[in-house]
Amino acid sequence: MLTKKEKRLIIGLRKNGRARVNAIAKENDLPVSSMADLLHKMEESKLLRHVTVPAYERLGFPIRMFITLKTPSEKRESLLEYFKASSNVNTIHHINTGHDFHVDCIFKNQKEAQDFIDDLEDSNSITEKHVFNLIDTIHHEQFMTDEHHFN
Repeated sequence: MLTKKEKRLIIGLRKNGRARVNAIAKENDLPVSSMADLLHKMEESKLLRHVTVPAYERLGFPIRMFITLKTPSEKRESLLEYFKASSNVNTIHHINTGHDFHVDCIFKNQKEAQDFIDDLEDSNSITEKHVFNLIDTIHHEQFMTDEHHFN
């Protein structure tokens, strides 16, 4: 179970990942030194990790696809290795409900995306595939930004 201080720190960082610990401490009437120590402790215990999320479209990668697929069980490991080797694959999730993987892919253009899909189908045993093009992100990273998330 998280302490009140841990919850406050998480909420502060989820609202603004670049927030300074002293600002979060001040906002919550907590000592800066204890918040800094708490942050360090939570990072060491892997409760928190810091990642960089690029603005892919602004960096020249405007095409983002989510691919959900199924493959015969004996082919799953080779398909997983195929995805791991691809420079266009951002995230791979192992999923259920009749599918095996949900893959987040990022591309420079539609041709590059289509070439990836074609190669994926030609190089692997895919029994079912659904491709979703991301059009717009409407709601992003809002979980654990409010006290009610911890109840």
